[in-house]
Amino acid sequence: MDSAHTIGDKIRRMRLLKGMSQEQLALNSGMNVSYLGQIERGTKRKPEKFIKKEHR
Repeated sequence: MDSAHTIGDKIRRMRLLKGMSQEQLALNSGMNVSYLGQIERGTKRKPEKFIKKEHR
């Protein structure tokens, strides 16, 4: 599994642990739902702005 898949899996697990939908996380992080889904599936890399918001 490459790093994009690993990061996507971590994002999905954290989102689910917090009881959030993809729609809620996408809205809170300023990206669209389909892009977030691609990140979670490992087909897109996570943007830098998401990393910064994630650690607030």
